[in-house]
Amino acid sequence: MGKKNRNNQSDHLAKDLLDELLEDSGSVSKSSDPSLNLPTIDLEDGSIDDVTIETNEFSSTHPLEAHPIERTEKLEDEDLTSGTQPLAETPPPLKSPSKPQKRPQERAAVGRAEPLRAVGSADPTEMALAQSENLRLAQDRILELEKEIERLRLENEELGAAGETLKRRADELVSSNEEYERKLEHEVSTSSQEKEILRNSRDLLRKEVEELKQKNAELELRISTNIQRVRVRERELENRLELMKVESKALIRSKDEMILDLKRQIDQLNLELNNYRVKSQDLNKQISARQETLRRTVKALRLALSMMEGDDERPLKKAK
Repeated sequence: MGKKNRNNQSDHLAKDLLDELLEDSGSVSKSSDPSLNLPTIDLEDGSIDDVTIETNEFSSTHPLEAHPIERTEKLEDEDLTSGTQPLAETPPPLKSPSKPQKRPQERAAVGRAEPLRAVGSADPTEMALAQSENLRLAQDRILELEKEIERLRLENEELGAAGETLKRRADELVSSNEEYERKLEHEVSTSSQEKEILRNSRDLLRKEVEELKQKNAELELRISTNIQRVRVRERELENRLELMKVESKALIRSKDEMILDLKRQIDQLNLELNNYRVKSQDLNKQISARQETLRRTVKALRLALSMMEGDDERPLKKAK
């Protein structure tokens, strides 16, 4: 619907400009010779019909009654030979039809820069020439407007395609934004759950700390009464701790050695696998070569058998 409206607006602008040109040309021709009829041009479908001139006196004998394009070419040749230039200036190019501009109140002059003559002294031939010149200018203006309309339609199509692209991009951004919002909500919910878990673990740790404090107080009381026993126990625990450290170091060292051995085995297996691949490629090449030699041998044997059969058949034919 937006493209049709823009095309209709551009068609209306072209029609308005053409109506101004035709009104100017019609006012000049009717004021000098009322027997001349102005052409009618229809732009409803964006096309221009052939323009005809009807006169009462020179309808069949005047040479300018040919096709409008031929009349335009003849008048252009006359302008080139005579050196006269039309006064009508080419209007500036139309802007985008999405924002139609207001038409200026001034009208451009159409035709040659000649003073108007009296009605009684007007020459029909000169009036016909002036009318043909006006028609040529109108046709040139119509062609320019058609080109401008076509350019504006192409621009509108490009703008519509760009709008569709932007709309798709906006939809993609909206969908990605929704996806990010869902992810954010999920992250917020998970973070809140993690916070709750951490709070619970913190409370448990606080309870454990309180319990440990109470136990430490009890142990201090017991240490004051049984310090020797505690010292012995402490030495035992220290020895056990040292043993555990040594055992853990030995276990870690053995695991590291196992990992290194496994890595070496993996590297060796990879090397063997590469060697097997190379050997398999060589074997495949040898097999293909042997198959080729076997094929050639079979072919030679078949050829020899066929030749031998041919030699056997020849003596039989001679004997017969």
